[in-house]
Parts: sequence; C-alpha cells; structure tokens
Amino acid sequence: MERRASLPGADELFRPTGPRPSRSEAEVSTPGGPAVPDELTLAQLTELAAAEDAAMDAVRGRVGVDVAVPSPPVGALLSWVAAAVSARTVVEIGSAAGMTGLCLLRGMPPRGMLTSIEPDPAIQALASQAFEEAAPPGRVRAIPGDPLEVLPRLSDHGYDLVVVSRSVDHHELRDHVRRLLRPGGTLVLLGAAVGRGQELRSRRAFVQGLIDDEGIHVAVIPLDGGMVLARFGQSAVEA
Repeated sequence: MERRASLPGADELFRPTGPRPSRSEAEVSTPGGPAVPDELTLAQLTELAAAEDAAMDAVRGRVGVDVAVPSPPVGALLSWVAAAVSARTVVEIGSAAGMTGLCLLRGMPPRGMLTSIEPDPAIQALASQAFEEAAPPGRVRAIPGDPLEVLPRLSDHGYDLVVVSRSVDHHELRDHVRRLLRPGGTLVLLGAAVGRGQELRSRRAFVQGLIDDEGIHVAVIPLDGGMVLARFGQSAVEA
C-alpha cells in the first residue's frame, strides 16, 4: 500500500514562505483591508487542538512507512465529527492501524459502538493491539475481511457515521453507504484525491456524485490528500 501524503507538523505547516512581518505589521491592518493572521498563534492553536494521547503516539510509533494514518489535525477533525453528530454507531472501512478508531472513540458518546473493518491482516493486528490497549471494553467490533463482503451483513440504516480510509470499489461503496446510514447520517472519506489512473478517477467520480446530489451536503477539506464530509438527508438515503 502506498503511503498517503500526510501533513507536516503544525510549525512546518504554518511557517511563512517569505520574510516574517514584524509584530507591528502583523497586528496593524490597513483600514478596510483584510486582517493579517499571526502564523505563530495559529500554529500553536492548531497543535493544541490536535494534541494526541499516549495510545495514539504508540500507534504512530508502531506503523511502517507504507501504512497511512491520519495526521493529527485530521484525527482531531474525526473526533470532532463523531462528537458533533453524537455518533452512537460508527463503521470504519480501513482501520489505519487503529488510529482512526481511537480518534472516533474519543468523540463518540460513552456507549457508542465502533465497527472496524480491515482487510489487511498485518494492519488488522496493529489495530487490534491499539484497541486492546486503549479502547473501552465492549466498544469495538473488529471484523477482518474484504469490506465489500462484510458490508452486506451490516444492518440497514443502522449507522450514524461511516468513515472510509482505504481504497474500495467506489461504485459499490455508494450503494452501501446509502443503505447503512440513517437519515441525517454522515460519511467521511479520507484521501479523496490520492491515487492515480482509474483509482483516482473512481474517487473523483464518487465525490462528484455526492456533490451533485441535492440531498447531500458536502464539504471538501484540503488535508491529508482531501477529507470529504458528506451529510445525507432523507432523500439521499435509500428507502
């Protein structure tokens, strides 16, 4: 598996490319002109909001260069989404060695249940270790296997949130997402613009289909190769 490009650290991400303005220049804006953000403050706030615990640090220490895991800002966004939608039932397609699951559990309600589907045995083993070390007991149902073989066994309209972090057949994925989500449910797709050739064209077509559907509200965030958030209204969920 190719490693998905991840964001650098907050300091690197927000470091100005040109000469840094003096404090007086940063604090004073021309009347009627745009406000000038302070890059240092922005970097510090980003780092604080994306702080990770020891279990997440351990996951990053175990994974190899060919295992894609979300950057800290994207991990923080996953936690935020799970909390914002009060996601009691979540299914993730791809475990990112347990990182996505730990981020989601951090934002889910105390009795929320995560179903984690991972086809790669080595990555599944890493995810299981992460969940054993840090996930609350009884909160994770880990299912090894091909997602397109596992998804048909999951309950219709039984999930508040679906998170996709690995490549699957996006034509089949669309139908499964519509069936799995409750009305008002949310889909998160990571690495939407990652890949090449037919794989990339398939992902682009999938996201374009979400955008074109009037019953789905979509936002694309340019982090970790494209993070797509899609909220499915009543008309967008399969009857």
